[in-house]
Amino acid sequence: MKTQFAVPEVIRPASDWGKTEIILKSIFIPPPASALAALQEELAGKCLNNETITAILGNEHTVTTELIDVLNAPFFGLSDKVGNIQDAIELLGKTHVANIANAISLKQAMCGTDYPEMLGYFGSAEDCALAAAGIARELGIMAPDQAYCLALLHDCGIPVLLQTFPNYTEVLQLAYASTAYTLTECEDHNLNINHAVVAYYICKTWGMSEDIGLAILNHHDVENVLLSGQQHKGELQTMVALLTMAEYISCAWHGKAGKTNWAEDSSHVLDYLGLNEADFDNIKTNMFAKFAA
Repeated sequence: MKTQFAVPEVIRPASDWGKTEIILKSIFIPPPASALAALQEELAGKCLNNETITAILGNEHTVTTELIDVLNAPFFGLSDKVGNIQDAIELLGKTHVANIANAISLKQAMCGTDYPEMLGYFGSAEDCALAAAGIARELGIMAPDQAYCLALLHDCGIPVLLQTFPNYTEVLQLAYASTAYTLTECEDHNLNINHAVVAYYICKTWGMSEDIGLAILNHHDVENVLLSGQQHKGELQTMVALLTMAEYISCAWHGKAGKTNWAEDSSHVLDYLGLNEADFDNIKTNMFAKFAA
């Protein structure tokens, strides 16, 4: 499924953009099922009604099952358990339910390809997404469904690049070992593309919101985004700050905190959100408790 779009100039890789565009055009993104394509049209038209959503998702049993499991997780803190789509809409609202369903359907479509990397990647991404939803709810800084979608898809370009470049594992190892360059800078230098651009392309193809796409596009440029003042909108800054915190907390829960850049980015994130170290420790403790529940 191909989508024509222009990546904002400020995030284009410093390498050969012409080569990047060629690579993007060669990447296969699984198309949405017909029912979910109808949901995308409803989302784009902003004319959602409860009956339409219920009817569309009623034909997507795997999406519906996972959606209900996600919403019943303690991170969303719903007052009652969700038993069906109608319950979900009543408790969360139709647009919020549709957003999560769209992200889950994209994840399931990508996991349905012949690449085992997809399943392994999304296993970690799901924990990050739950943490993001829980943090968003606790701090009241954005809708939990939006936070969940953002975190679920933020690195979805990585398994795609694993499939595209035989040497991508080596590039990742170089990037994680580098203290001078970010992951995306290393990818740009070695591949003429980076996973954030690919993830942005995937989100655009599947009709995710532009706000989520831009946050995913910029999530490895934390310091610049959070200290840029008027250059970036506050919503973008909030999403990047939230995602950075959620990624650290979910990795720390699995004993992999060293895989994140929290040591470098934490002061910027906490300052932007108006939090101190004690506040953050409380948030982390609360998220750990929800993971353990």
